[in-house]
Amino acid sequence: MATVLLVEDDPDQLDLRQQILEAAGHTVLPAKSPAEALAHPAADVAVVDLGLPTPADGTQLIQQLQ
Repeated sequence: MATVLLVEDDPDQLDLRQQILEAAGHTVLPAKSPAEALAHPAADVAVVDLGLPTPADGTQLIQQLQ
């Protein structure tokens, strides 16, 4: 399966989404902030909360990950 970079600042949502992705067989690299996400090794796909803590943070992170 895929390695998924999961970026979510809400701890409950991060935990829930991580559980769902892992149950589907994926390896999850959880991150609570853009800085933490950028510190992770490369992933096959990224799931990014666009409202980190502002919408610009999520959009900027996607651009940086590309």
